[in-house]
Amino acid sequence: NGKEDARIIFESLAKAGPDFIHITEYDATRPAFDDGETLTELAKRYTHVPVIANGQLGEPAKAEELIANGKADVITLGKSALANPSWPKRVMEGEPVEEFDFSILQPQAYIKEHEL
Repeated sequence: NGKEDARIIFESLAKAGPDFIHITEYDATRPAFDDGETLTELAKRYTHVPVIANGQLGEPAKAEELIANGKADVITLGKSALANPSWPKRVMEGEPVEEFDFSILQPQAYIKEHEL
């Protein structure tokens, strides 16, 4: 059972005395298992330390929902921060945030066999 495994892992982590737990998922707002709880919610329940969430939180409403509902204490951004270096300011001022443009990662570099 995934939820029971999460309990065991998070309780074990809690015994190690961390100052916080940083959870990164594809989408931090989606249930971790079939019952509807996110992995950040499970981490908060079983560790009782601040939980940092990461994963598809560039849309301000999604990030705000996690914080407002106590599912995470802090959020972090990856692609959204690259696309919007001033993301917090933009959100505070009600400005739209830009989507990440994957073309900035092009061209892909490949090492040729003779270069090894």
